[in-house]
Amino acid sequence: PRPDPVPAPEIKVDAPAAAEIIGWDTAALNEAFGAASLIRRDLGAEIWQYRTDACVLFLFLYPGSGGGALQVDHLDIRGGDAKSEACLESVVRHHLERRTG
Repeated sequence: PRPDPVPAPEIKVDAPAAAEIIGWDTAALNEAFGAASLIRRDLGAEIWQYRTDACVLFLFLYPGSGGGALQVDHLDIRGGDAKSEACLESVVRHHLERRTG
């Protein structure tokens, strides 16, 4: 009999803590998380949504001081595993899996 196939190892991810994301600009978000599944623009602000099997992450971006580049002001996590560490890890893992195919 043939042995059972060995599952591919999970990608080790280095996800940021929720507090670290505050102040990030759009370039940093795209680098860490990839493209958002939804971006809503409203009165100069943006809400970025990332959806995975584990959770839905909402990032609220507002212009920086002096009307500068948009930066994360706060975040909200909903659904499934609403622990911030697990959610952020799932978002990073999803981004890495899409990049590596």
